[in-house]
Amino acid sequence: MKIKRKKIFNIKINNDNSYQEVIQETLKYCLKLGFKKKYSNECAIISAELATNIIKYASFGEITLNKITKGKEKGIEIIAKDKGPGIENTELALQQGYSTGKSLGIGLPGVKRMVDEFVIKSILNKGTTVKIIKWEKSNH
Repeated sequence: MKIKRKKIFNIKINNDNSYQEVIQETLKYCLKLGFKKKYSNECAIISAELATNIIKYASFGEITLNKITKGKEKGIEIIAKDKGPGIENTELALQQGYSTGKSLGIGLPGVKRMVDEFVIKSILNKGTTVKIIKWEKSNH
């Protein structure tokens, strides 16, 4: 069954104000879609991590939230795009504790653990796109 998408929010990420806005909007829309508070908070954390990476490594990018459905299932898709330096080795970047930016190296691996689907595409000197899907699960 094919996933249907409807854009619900898009924001340019370039400073602390946009960072705060994407967190608030992600939380608001997840609650509106019927996510339990715990999972809505996880989605807000995911948006925060992706926005942090955009600001830290690329200075500028965007995050899009899509409401998704597949049959009776509903969820959220978060897409973070930038035109920064790219990630030289995405496999390495997804390892717990690895960082090129003097951080703890828990961001992307943590995001990957919290979601149902995780795709990262990065091209050196062209940018990075991270796409995640988190399904609302009524049995949580």
